[in-house]
Amino acid sequence: MPGKQCILVVDDEAGLQKLVRRHVERQGHEVLEALTSAEGLAEAIAGKPDLILLDLHLPDGSGLALLGKLKADPRTMNIPVLAWSGSDAVESEIEVLGAGAREYFDKSDVKPLIRRIVELLNAK
Repeated sequence: MPGKQCILVVDDEAGLQKLVRRHVERQGHEVLEALTSAEGLAEAIAGKPDLILLDLHLPDGSGLALLGKLKADPRTMNIPVLAWSGSDAVESEIEVLGAGAREYFDKSDVKPLIRRIVELLNAK
């Protein structure tokens, strides 16, 4: 197994954070969590995660705005970001990928997302 990696989960839904944490920690990796955009930015800078999972709808602002800040900051610009949302708007997916997210996932089916997270963390 590769070395221990770290993912930052930026999402205000505790159940989804717990689900991701359970699967990631089972693979021997670490999980950082943030409930808001502001916490997410601070945790990304301080925690230096290997991967970020970003919800597009946060209580203090848009995940898309946070994605822009992450990609503009030299300290976080190279961290891969997986975006996800409960919205099925194709425009959101296109906009998020254009803003620098590596991939986009729908919250209605978390299995592909979990598989992808584990795959990316184990590949490092």
